[in-house]
Amino acid sequence: MANGTHCEAKNCWHGGYHGVNIRMNIVLVTGGFDPLHSGHIAYIRAAKELGDYLAVGLNSDAWLERKKGRAFMSWLDRHDVLDEMSSVDWVFEFDDSDGTAIDAIRKVKDRFPNHTIIFANGGDRTAKNI
Repeated sequence: MANGTHCEAKNCWHGGYHGVNIRMNIVLVTGGFDPLHSGHIAYIRAAKELGDYLAVGLNSDAWLERKKGRAFMSWLDRHDVLDEMSSVDWVFEFDDSDGTAIDAIRKVKDRFPNHTIIFANGGDRTAKNI
């Protein structure tokens, strides 16, 4: 949601995993996922295999309007579908007004400062819009 209060991690932890202080690999993917299709599912599953915890930065409706002309599904509907995937641990919103994933990366780094962050960018990302 707009204030971020709706989007909580299913297996939320900060210093360690379920109270154990160990270093984890946090994988981040970003995208509009509108509508979610088999290619997205394969991307998400492959990303999860890269680490221990999968964070999904979900692009805004405004970003989709700029990219495709309109959003097919609302942000909340896309969030809810992704959140039900067993591979996904956390779905969150980020500021994508500049067309990059920088804010998503920053949010994950802030939330998991003692862990390794892996950005598994999809086919729509280039060096100019990461």
